[in-house]
Parts: sequence; structure tokens; C-alpha cells
Amino acid sequence: MALADIARLPRNLHRLSEIIITFARHGFGSLITRLNLTEHIPFVKRLLARRVPVTDKAETDEQRLVNAFRELGASFVKLGQILSTRPDIVGDSYAEAFRQLREHAKPLESAVARSAIEGELGAPIDEIFGSFDDEPAGCGSIAQVHAAVLKDGTRVMVKVRRPGVESAILADMALLRLVARIAEDQVPEIRPTQIVEEFERAIRNELDFTAEAASTARFHALLAESEGVCAPAVFWELTSEAVLTIERFEGVSIGEFDALEARGHDRRRLAEALGECFMNQYFRSGIFHADPHPGNLLVLDDGTIGVIDFGMVGYLSPDVKSRLTTMFIAAVSGDIGFVADVAAELGEIGETFDQRQFASSLADLYHRYSGLPLGRIDTRRLFGDLVRLARQNDLSLPRDLVLLGKSIAAVSAVTRSLDPSYDVIQMGTPKTEELIREKLSPRRLVKSAGLNAISLLSLLKLIPKDLRSIVRKMESGQFQIAFRHRGLERTVTELDRASNRMAISIYVAALLVASSLMIRAEFLSISGVSVPGILGYALAGVLSVGLAWGIWRSGRL
Repeated sequence: MALADIARLPRNLHRLSEIIITFARHGFGSLITRLNLTEHIPFVKRLLARRVPVTDKAETDEQRLVNAFRELGASFVKLGQILSTRPDIVGDSYAEAFRQLREHAKPLESAVARSAIEGELGAPIDEIFGSFDDEPAGCGSIAQVHAAVLKDGTRVMVKVRRPGVESAILADMALLRLVARIAEDQVPEIRPTQIVEEFERAIRNELDFTAEAASTARFHALLAESEGVCAPAVFWELTSEAVLTIERFEGVSIGEFDALEARGHDRRRLAEALGECFMNQYFRSGIFHADPHPGNLLVLDDGTIGVIDFGMVGYLSPDVKSRLTTMFIAAVSGDIGFVADVAAELGEIGETFDQRQFASSLADLYHRYSGLPLGRIDTRRLFGDLVRLARQNDLSLPRDLVLLGKSIAAVSAVTRSLDPSYDVIQMGTPKTEELIREKLSPRRLVKSAGLNAISLLSLLKLIPKDLRSIVRKMESGQFQIAFRHRGLERTVTELDRASNRMAISIYVAALLVASSLMIRAEFLSISGVSVPGILGYALAGVLSVGLAWGIWRSGRL
């Protein structure tokens, strides 16, 4: 089924109309017209969308877009949260504005939350827990969290998905895919298809709590080997796709300095433990916590740092780590052109990407920071400059690479606030040097050469088979070449509309001629007036008014 057909399903028509009218009310009517979205909703609602008053014209575009997302519910709130992590796509101002969507949502009624948990776990709350706090500890657009105590006295946090939110979000996904397909040709600079694909991957993982449970369990095992840092355990018997039960940490936020000092915690030791933990995640494990803000870092009574909330996790494949190491070697040696080449290979280049211009901009940025001592480099600002440079040069960075920069900047900010003399970049330098030695070791080079040789032999082995398949298809007439046209959808739509108007014009002319002949011949007349002739004139008049209205509206737009 085509995406346009999905949008026209009765259950989606109302939602699509709601989305269009909401964006029109918040001042984005011109974008709706540019994308021709009103063509997918009934005529009456189309008129309503054109005449809806704008809420507040004094607000910035960014704030009005945030307000529209918030009004449209969970799907758009989560989309905004994801876009807040992609300044390389939407720009700094929009990414900053979308961070407002991290605010708490309205909590569920306790009876609804209890019923949802009982339905998922298959038993009454009182049979599962020794005690359960009906007042949520936190609320989001998809789920909310409750504190509880198991029968054996273990303190836990129970995360429950809002009932009905999954079906609502998945229905919105079909509409977002339709909009992205249309917008790809009209506003390619924001890469709408990439945004929706990334959103769909993220939202499906977030809707299924077993994915977050798996990440939490992996970090629990990973950080068990770290000194001074830990992650909560997962209670799998009390976890499902819609309910997540994990160990509860009791402590204070790492950003509450007065409380830390009152409890006698050494802030420098905390900074060192946190920096060491995250450097190991970046350079060794290949999996890292992507949102390490102070709210997700708790200092327990014994001084251990408890890392929580693994809903946003980044991954670095061996290939990406290898390329990052290569970039670091090239940057140290001052070969910025090579750095630009590797960066372009890692990212997705757009139609206006210019390799020379990108290398020149990167060289300017390199010279701006190369003379500074490591301790004076602001990692948050450096990350922002890199993202801004990529966006200006039409280079879209991989999501995990953006998350890596965001995570490093956040960890650097936290460690420096704990101890201004601590520098996370200096902490990471030995790790990078270790990766370089490993990458250039004879054993690694021999292994890499062997794998490349095997891959090349496999490719050579497949070539004759593929060539025979192509020749057979050509001989049988089954060989096909597929191509995709871009930017022609609106032209096709306008041609179709013009042909319809021409058909109506011919029909009106035929009605007028036929009606005139019937009146002249007094065909089926009453008191000398032909009834079919009069009806023909009336129908021709209605069609003429409709045709004139359509032509006038089209010219006006």
C-alpha cells in the first residue's frame, strides 16, 4: 500500500487534519502549502486549515515549532527530543529550543498505572511488591516511574508505559513517513527521510522496555569492573515490553555540591572516577551512556557514582573506532586534508558538499584550537563548532558520532564542575595513544591484511556468478534498470489537475450546447420551458463556479 493511501485511511484522516491545522495555527501554513499536505485531507478541513488564526506571531519560529510539537502529543515530543541531539541537522537554535520538550508530562492516575503494571506482570501489585508508591517519581510522554519495594526488602524503580501510547505513535509514524517522502524533494536541506528513519529506530527501542533493560544489564556487568562507578541491576522476572523494574539507587545528584561536601565526598576523586569510567566506555567498550547529565549521575552514601537511565545509548563499531583513531593520528600530524577525507567517509554528504571548502573550514577550526593548552579547550564549544561546521558544509554526521561528542562534552562539563583542575581530554590522551599502538601493531596489521584478502577472494569468486546472472536476465528480457526521479511529483500533480480542469471545461461547454438545443426544441417542456435544459444550465453554472474558484485559488497560491 502506498504511503498516500495509508494517509487516506479513515483512522488517519482525522489525525492528519489535526497535525496540519495545528501547524497552521502555530504559523507554519506556508510550509504546509509548499509541501501540498492539504491535498491529503477533505475539502472542508482544507479550508479550515487555511483560515485558522496564528496563535502568537511575536514568538520565534523555534518556539512556535516547539509549542506545536508539544500540542501534538507523545510522538512529536519524542521527535523533538531526538532532534535536540542533532544540531548538525536542525541547527543550534532549533536543537536548543527542542530541549524544552524534556519537561515532565502529566502523570497517569494511580489506578491506571497499577492496572497497566498488573496486566503486564500477570499478578496484583500487592502480590508482587511489599510496597508501591502511587505518586510517580518521574513522568514522561511515553512512560512514568514509581518507587517500590520487593517482598524481600529490595528497593526498586518500576517504569510503566502509558496505555495506548504505542498504537498512537505507530499510527503517527505512517503519517511522518508520508510527510518525509514529500518533503525530501521540497526541503532536502533538513534531510527529512533521515530524520524520520532515525526517529523510528529510536522510538521503537524506547517503546520496547526490554531494549532499555538489555542496555542497563550490559552496563551493570560492564561497570562492575570499574572502581567507584556502578549501574543498577535489572529484575528480568518483573520486566516486559511495557514494564521495566531495576534496582533503586539512593543518593544525591553529582551536581549538588553542598550536599556532596556535607556528606564528606571528595569531589576530585569523583571527577577522576567518572572520567576514567567514561574514557573506558569510549575507547574500550564501544558502548557508552549518551546522556550523562547530573540528573543521571547519583553519588551513593559510600561515594560510588550510580549511573542511571540508559534510554539513550551510543555504539562505536570497531570500524568507526579505527577511523576515529586514524583521524586523531592525522590531526596530531597536522594533515587536516586527510582528516576531512575520513570525516566525509564517516558521514553522509549532501548535494552541495564541497570537499575543498570543507577541508579549508576544518583547517581554520584546527588552527583556532591547536595553540591552546589542553586544559583551556572548552569541549562543549569545540563540539558545537564541529557540528556547526558539518552542517554549513552539508555533511550529516552519524547519530552515534554526534552522541559521542555530546557525551564527551557533558562528561567534561561535569568533571570540571567537580574539580576545575581536572581535564577529561588529558585523561583520554593515553587511551587514544593505546588505540594507536594497537592499530599499528604488527599483529593487528597482519590480521587486517588477512581479512581484506579473504574479503577480496570472496568478491572475486562471486563476480563470475553475478555476470552469468546478468547475461541470463538480458537474454530472457528480464533485465531491468530502476531509477528514481526527484522533484517531479508536484509537476505531475499540476498536470493531473490541469487535465481535470480541461475535462470539466469541455463538459460545461457540452452541457451549455445541449441545454440550449433542448430549450430551443422545447424538449420535455412545462409552460414552454424545457426542464432538462434548465437543469443543464444550472449544472453547468455550478461546475463553472467551481472551476473558476479552483483557478483563482491556484493562481492566488
